[in-house]
Amino acid sequence: DLKLQFLYFIEGHLNMSAIADFDALISDYVQPWVKTSGCFGKGEETAKIVLKAYEAEREFLAKAVAMKKPSDEKLGEMLAETSAQLEAMSECHESNSRDPTSKYTQTIQEGLQALVWVTVDKTPVPFTKETISSCMFYGNKVMMEQKGKNDEVVQWIKDFKGILEETSNYVKAHHTTGVAWGSTSGEAAEVEDNSAPTGGNSVQAYDEFLKTVPEFVKASEAISSELGAAAASLEDAFNTQRAFLAQVEEHSKPADEEFMGALQPQITAMDDVGTAVKKIKNRDLDQHGKAIEEGAQVIAWVSVPTTVPHVSEQKDQVVFFTQKIMMKYKNEEDHKNWCGKYKELLEALIAYVKAEHKTGLAWKAGAPALKADAVPKVEKKSANVVKASAGDSKQSALFGEISKGTDISKGLKKVDDSQKTHKNRTGDAKPIDEEALEKKKAANAAAAKRRDAFPTGEAKTALEGLKWVVEYHVGDRMDKKQLEIEVDKSHSVYIYGCQNTFIKIIGKVNSITIDKCKKTQVMFESCIGSVELTSCNACEVQVTGTLPSCSIDKTNEAMLYLSRDSMDVAINTSACTCINVTVPGKTDDDDTIEMNIPEQFISRITGNKIKTTAMEHSG
Repeated sequence: DLKLQFLYFIEGHLNMSAIADFDALISDYVQPWVKTSGCFGKGEETAKIVLKAYEAEREFLAKAVAMKKPSDEKLGEMLAETSAQLEAMSECHESNSRDPTSKYTQTIQEGLQALVWVTVDKTPVPFTKETISSCMFYGNKVMMEQKGKNDEVVQWIKDFKGILEETSNYVKAHHTTGVAWGSTSGEAAEVEDNSAPTGGNSVQAYDEFLKTVPEFVKASEAISSELGAAAASLEDAFNTQRAFLAQVEEHSKPADEEFMGALQPQITAMDDVGTAVKKIKNRDLDQHGKAIEEGAQVIAWVSVPTTVPHVSEQKDQVVFFTQKIMMKYKNEEDHKNWCGKYKELLEALIAYVKAEHKTGLAWKAGAPALKADAVPKVEKKSANVVKASAGDSKQSALFGEISKGTDISKGLKKVDDSQKTHKNRTGDAKPIDEEALEKKKAANAAAAKRRDAFPTGEAKTALEGLKWVVEYHVGDRMDKKQLEIEVDKSHSVYIYGCQNTFIKIIGKVNSITIDKCKKTQVMFESCIGSVELTSCNACEVQVTGTLPSCSIDKTNEAMLYLSRDSMDVAINTSACTCINVTVPGKTDDDDTIEMNIPEQFISRITGNKIKTTAMEHSG
């Protein structure tokens, strides 16, 4: 057939062009960058991993353009070498985590995730751009710290960003809506799914991992009942994941909608961990709570193709906090034991994922697809921990009295009607209108609900006159939404109703307002005026240049990351809790310093004036 031969010719030409361009990406960008990577201790090792990862991706693409799209299991096998290099990069960064150059390796670790675009359908180009933004969150810190001190490192980071940008351009040119599989090739028979159904060993192996969790819960309870309750909620999350994995063993991969439905119990369990952490009232345990909340993110490994790197990265986040704990409590065995048990737990999970699900979930080939409601409910152990911990409080005697129920009144003195105030009212007082009272209560409850409700609407990013309006962007805990806008010094930015979103502002901006947002990160270069946070929850703001003032109002949990050029910022707070500021160390080799904005004050009357000072806490 002449037409079919023509199609084969055209496809072969396009496919060879795609491979030739990827070869040019390696030879023109990656290899020259590798030669300049001796600028710090782990530089050469890091660069070799990057080169191997790109070479592995090249081999994958050479096969992909000559065959039809394979099954998920086969795709995982084809990506095994790329995944192995991503894992190697994660291990390289972990071994460098205590070195002053850890931000260098973290930049590369984040950026190398761009190669995962081959698993993204429909939107691989935005995926690569989002990865560049995440990577340069750390890369910009490195360049800011080393500017004028180590120009070789600064150029090395810039060149790595160039590699990622060329990767994004390559994807846009050849794989705009996903990997361009060889749809007209006659080699589909080579990739038929001939894999045998998976056995039942995965859940048994997970049970071995679960044996490490009660030890961590026990270590948490030894420090505080509230910390024990938070650890128990993390145990609930792992048990919920076990129920999910038991279904994975018996089913094939479902459609995306069913898959997300099946993940919902785990997402809820992760939220429950965050709720339990917020109940820890002892401020000395803030780092412990943050470590548990970060650790809960490992649950999301079931939703990503790069499973081992994800778990390893979350372990790194936890270690960031446990190192602080170890320094603060270096002479207290309970806290040291807690950090050790947590590390054992995460290392056991990494070993499990590496052995059983290295390139993604090991579904059962040929079995019925998983349904959204197939995962059974799991009994929560944390509820029992909370009940048991009530006696640890100083108020346990009061709880004991309350638990008597109606018996609590037995010791009270008998009062006759003549002694009862409500029986002996004078004047023209009117009887209480019960119906009106109930209506008022209902109205107050409705008003509170409207006040506390998270705003919803259609997502929007638009420049209206001189104001950028960024509204209603919502990601999820497993996949934070990434946005990037370019501004000039005449522009202001208004961010409203965003949740689980990362927003990068490029260029110098006039002012930034962040209103009623939750778990949103905003990173910008410099601001002429001020940054304002209002009615926000668990938000982060990072400045890499200058910032004259920051105003925070009615906000719970916020983190402000300052650069060395913005240390003279004026910070105004009102009706806020848990506001922390992170500043650079005395030298570039020193760790950053985290401080909290005072929430408690002491006021004294002197003559006819009131003098108020912040309450200072030791440690």
